Amino acid sequence: MCILYDCNELETSCSSCLGRNLVGFTCGWCSNECAVTEECSHTFLTTTAMCPLPIIDSVQPNRGPTARGTHVYISGTDLGASYSDVIEVSLQSVTGTSVSCLLAGEETYVLGRGIVCVTPSVMLGGNYVLKVRIQRESIAEMVSAPYSYEEPRLTAVDPAFGPKSGGIEVVISGSSLSIGNIHNTGILLNGVECEIISILDTHISCVSGEFQGSMFGVSVAVVAFIDNANVSGDGVKFTYREDPVYFSVSPQRVIPA
Repeated sequence: MCILYDCNELETSCSSCLGRNLVGFTCGWCSNECAVTEECSHTFLTTTAMCPLPIIDSVQPNRGPTARGTHVYISGTDLGASYSDVIEVSLQSVTGTSVSCLLAGEETYVLGRGIVCVTPSVMLGGNYVLKVRIQRESIAEMVSAPYSYEEPRLTAVDPAFGPKSGGIEVVISGSSLSIGNIHNTGILLNGVECEIISILDTHISCVSGEFQGSMFGVSVAVVAFIDNANVSGDGVKFTYREDPVYFSVSPQRVIPA
């Protein structure tokens, strides 16, 4: 079987280009592009030791709760020619204490361009430095980016009550509410999921769901789930009440405008 390929179309960074050779391709790095040796009129690099230094372009999210379990997506260039080149990802506090950010697995690795790690829990929030150690042949390079651990808080809910049939917009106020992975954020009102409309750092808007229990008029703490952190606030409670009942409408006729 014959496979046609264009090295330059496959990869755009040195280490990811050379990583293609591990799966049967014959690409090399030539004057800032991936090529085959026949197309190269400059120095043809075939070892990652000669590649540019690793670069981190973005860390998403770059803020997370102090509880463990936030998946951090690290994007950049020359982040290894294979998953095994990623030696370690760690988080270092301003005091110099380091904790390991657990690699999420080879299936999450994007050749030369993407690494995923899962944060550990820490006792106190604050500014950290996320460090990635990449093996390049006999050389280990370190590249870093900022990350912060924060403790989300709830301070208010408006309105503080609603009908059991749900369907009303509820706004939960607080701080650090947009940290972590937004798709892993949820709100419970008296144990009922509140469908999220929007998330900002100071408030979350959601639409209340239908309450199917039998205990009405009981104030229960609002709970926010941000990754693996369960967040509630003193006095931040929501009450489901019986739906309003209408007996009459007056007047029953109006004069058209």
